[in-house]
Amino acid sequence: MSAKVAIRCSCGHRISAKEVLRHGIFMHRYRPLYAYVRYRCARCKRLGEKLIDYDMWDQSVLHQPSGELTEEERDRFARMDEIQPDEVIQFVAGVRRLKMRDLAALRKP
Repeated sequence: MSAKVAIRCSCGHRISAKEVLRHGIFMHRYRPLYAYVRYRCARCKRLGEKLIDYDMWDQSVLHQPSGELTEEERDRFARMDEIQPDEVIQFVAGVRRLKMRDLAALRKP
C-alpha cells in the first residue's frame, strides 16, 4: 500500500465513494491479489469496473475528501443559473473600487 491509486472513469472523472456500487478483494491461495471496484460514473453515467493490484490498493481512495461540497451545496449550485457577462462586469467594477485598506481587512483573521 505504498501509493494511492485514483480510480478514474474512461471520461476522466475521478470516482468517489458514493459512486462505488461494489468493491472486493480477489484472493489467490490465501493471499490478496487484486482489489475489484465496480462504479457508475456521476459525470457520464457509464458503468465501469477496475482491477487494481492489491499492493497498490488503499481503501482510503474510496472515501470522499473532506474539502468537497456536501450534497446540499452541490444541489444548490446545480439549481443556480449560469454567471452572466454583466454580473462579471459588475464584480470587476466592485473589486476596482476597493481600496488597499479594504483588501488588507479581508486578510485579517
